[in-house]
Amino acid sequence: TILPTGDVVNKAGTRGLALAASAADVPVYVVTARDKVSKDDTFHPEEGPATAIYNGDSDITVANPCFDLTPGDLIEGVLTEDGLLDQRGIELVAAQHRSNTDWIEATSTASH
Repeated sequence: TILPTGDVVNKAGTRGLALAASAADVPVYVVTARDKVSKDDTFHPEEGPATAIYNGDSDITVANPCFDLTPGDLIEGVLTEDGLLDQRGIELVAAQHRSNTDWIEATSTASH
């Protein structure tokens, strides 16, 4: 998911990879479908089972995030079927998605 802020929600480890690439001066691009641009900037973290990480007898707390949030300033651009989106392009797509959602909600309410 690409948030309107340009931040990227992807599998755990993406943030670390983007940080390493930044330190090595290597640009990072995201390739995704346009419909993966979110209409809002909410990150919904998901956790996998703790036993997938640790299944021992010691009483320890284990985190098993499925996804992480990669800051948009670590991403050079987002490539979709419409071409390369910069921050402004991401914001425009998010605004279109919000507008479509508002229209669907308005027409669905009007028909009841």
